[in-house]
Amino acid sequence: MTQETLTDQLIKACCADFYQSDLVRSLLGETLHPGGLELTQKLGETLQLEELDRVLDVAAGLGASAILLARTFGCQVVGIDYGEEQVSQARRRAFDNKLFDKVTFRQGDAENLKDYDGTYDAAICECALSTFPNKPAAVAELHRVLRPGGRVGITDVTLDGPLPPELSGVAASVACIGMALSREGYQELFSHAGFANVQITDYSHAIRDLVKQLQTKVMMARLAASSGIFQVESIDLKATQDLLMAAEKEIKEGHLGYIMLTAAA
Repeated sequence: MTQETLTDQLIKACCADFYQSDLVRSLLGETLHPGGLELTQKLGETLQLEELDRVLDVAAGLGASAILLARTFGCQVVGIDYGEEQVSQARRRAFDNKLFDKVTFRQGDAENLKDYDGTYDAAICECALSTFPNKPAAVAELHRVLRPGGRVGITDVTLDGPLPPELSGVAASVACIGMALSREGYQELFSHAGFANVQITDYSHAIRDLVKQLQTKVMMARLAASSGIFQVESIDLKATQDLLMAAEKEIKEGHLGYIMLTAAA
């Protein structure tokens, strides 16, 4: 693996801190991605997960998806996340759900997985690949740790065309927008890494619905903050609202979308 640049480290650290913040969790809920657990279950069904499968959940967050997959399909799930606090809470959630024998979590980097070749039958990554600075390294790692014929499934933001200035910079990258690829870009990324039978399904309604929900929540948070009900120190709600409005415009114009991609190793 190549040595990380300072910018790469900054983006990863910002992502971890951003998604670990209490306010972001209150806005996004436990799943932290468009489509929620309903889309996670659809992803598991598409990958045809079974009881004997060993599944890797990359950027597992608070562990909701890993727990759902283990409970629904009976598979063994290993979740990794860059954020230490995320991993700690995910472990507690697995214990509370009495699934500690089927679900484990550890801190790790998607671009440098600490697993042997062919370790997993399937892998998922939900709305996170777009934030990885070195996407080819992350996808190559997914291919390496999957057994021959193993399945991978991701859901993520798509971007067609240049972004307006208000959707540029580190903040947009952390929010899964700034470094997203086009559909063709994702397909080429996985094909180049050695994956076959790359299939892409459009789920743009999921990101459209999420943006609408977030706009309502941010507006309510701004009203509460202005009334002194609570203080917001870590996030600029006005800037967040502006970001969401710009994202809504790009979605309506077809520049931003959301997909499910599956492929075979």
